[in-house]
Amino acid sequence: MGKVRARRRNGMLTIVIDPSRLVDRAWPQEEIAAMTAYITASPPARPDEPVLIPGDPERLMCAERIAKGVPIDPQTWAEITAAAPRHQCADRDAAVKIRVIIAPR
Repeated sequence: MGKVRARRRNGMLTIVIDPSRLVDRAWPQEEIAAMTAYITASPPARPDEPVLIPGDPERLMCAERIAKGVPIDPQTWAEITAAAPRHQCADRDAAVKIRVIIAPR
């Protein structure tokens, strides 16, 4: 008797709704701005940390990395600099292009 192979099927259903067909586009934007202001005005659980909304940690990290550079551990940096000559890129050029901070382990 041969093996019976089960068929796999994707049971995903996607419903896409264009809000601009239901309401004026400004209304949801105003609602989001009002809800964001309401949430971020809440007293923080930890007084030394601000109240954040989804996406804030990523925006803060992006701003920090633009200002200070990208932390890279020494092992990863060694691998990048080892690969650089194979791609006609001197390691000092790579450091300038990606603004690297070698992070201690």
